[in-house]
Amino acid sequence: MSKKPKPEAVVRSALQLLELAGKDREVLEPRLPAGTLSGLQADADGLRIEAPGAVAARQLTMAATATLESTATTLAAQVQGIRTASRRARLDAAVLRAVGVGRRLHATVVSSVVEAAALVEQAFGEYPDALRSAGVLLADIERVAALRDRLRSMNEAQELGKVSSKEKTASRNLMKRRTLEAMGRILAAAELAFLDQPERLALYRAALPK
Repeated sequence: MSKKPKPEAVVRSALQLLELAGKDREVLEPRLPAGTLSGLQADADGLRIEAPGAVAARQLTMAATATLESTATTLAAQVQGIRTASRRARLDAAVLRAVGVGRRLHATVVSSVVEAAALVEQAFGEYPDALRSAGVLLADIERVAALRDRLRSMNEAQELGKVSSKEKTASRNLMKRRTLEAMGRILAAAELAFLDQPERLALYRAALPK
């Protein structure tokens, strides 16, 4: 039996074993803990439903991460542009500090970009005339604010999604473990029940996930 068979492979094997065991129920059930076959059916059905969802969830997470990084990069560029304009215009040191000139900005780190954007917004509130003299428009600040709000919302949604994904993964892993345990018990019962029927036993062995 494979150490880490994929859920899809486990489901296929479970259904094959259930079909075999259904025909040999009278022979196998006395050797199995009560509820083994019905429990296996329930878990196999659960895995069959959740396995495709897991793939879709991973794809959605990857897409959300790409969008998040794109938004962060766009906002970081806007912030850096305002910093650069302020420096080129030789604004007072106090204004440069206020907009974050000299501070490190990690374009793909949400917290870093959000913090930098907040500094720019605050600086415009304190030094509007100075920043306007550097070519910074209210529209630039409004864009920074809109991108910052969007980035924060997207990040919060992704974090909530991670929690939900972890819960689903834990549930799926539990069903998979129970399924593999039940399949092992069925094979053990078959090994004893079909000692003198090697061809029948071979069908059970062949049903295990590769």
